Parts: sequence; C-alpha cells; structure tokens
Amino acid sequence: MAKLKNILIGLTITTGLVGLGAWLFRLKKASVEIEVLSRISLHKVTLSGVTLRVDTKLQNPSSASLTLRFPFVRIYYTENLIGSSEAKNNTITVPANGEVTLEPIFIQSPMTSLLSFGAEFIQKLKAKSQLTLVVKTTTQLLLGKASIPFSTTENIKLS
Repeated sequence: MAKLKNILIGLTITTGLVGLGAWLFRLKKASVEIEVLSRISLHKVTLSGVTLRVDTKLQNPSSASLTLRFPFVRIYYTENLIGSSEAKNNTITVPANGEVTLEPIFIQSPMTSLLSFGAEFIQKLKAKSQLTLVVKTTTQLLLGKASIPFSTTENIKLS
C-alpha cells in the first residue's frame, strides 16, 4: 500500500512538471510571435533639442492572451544613442489574436548630443529626408511571479 501511495505521488508530481513545462514552452513561443510595429515622427524642434514621438502597436497572433510590462524604447543613429523612453511600471494586456496601440512615447534629446552626430544628421533631421533610425524595444512577458524578457530591433525611417 505504501508503495502504491509513493508511485501515485511520484506520478502526480511528474504530470504536474510536464504540464508546467508545456505551459512555459507555449508562453515562450508566444513571446517570439509578438509583433512590435513602431513609427517615429519628429514632434518638436527647439534650440534646446528635439522631441521624437514613437507610436507603437503590439500584435499578438497567438491563441493566448498575454500580459506585458510597458516597453522601454531606445533610439539609435549609426549605433549612437539618441535617447530613451521613461521606464514605467505599467502592464499591458494583449488579447489573443489581437492588438493594442500604446499611448505615444516621447523621447527628448538635447541639441548638444545631436551635434555630436555631425552636420549631415542635423540637415537630414530638419529635412526629414532619408533618416533611418534604429528602434530597440525591450519588455517582459509576465507569468505570475516569473517573467520572460523580450526585445526587438527595427530600422525605421523618420516620418
């Protein structure tokens, strides 16, 4: 009788671990399937610097609803950091087979740091012509107390 009890306990634990592993695998796969679509526009130019507006849409093509941290966004020009967003402790729920458009993210960069990129960068910025920026978006897929990091990189023309 004791052996049967131990076998049942072992079988229950093994089944639970296999189910947990399958669930984590599905969530990890879902995090890879998340699509991040961003658009950058020049919001404001002043003598003290520029403000870029980033509009981001998260798309979830998987069959599971996902909860994510509000993304942290960094913008680069030729591997040089232009600026980054504020870190927020907000969560976002993306429905299964759905999408969510985030509130605009404003990134400010002082003119002194922009001048270090050279006159060509400033001219392209003013003209809004053929200026391709790299947007790196980082977030975390929340799984109760655990989380899975997720990041994506996009090359986007300034509009």
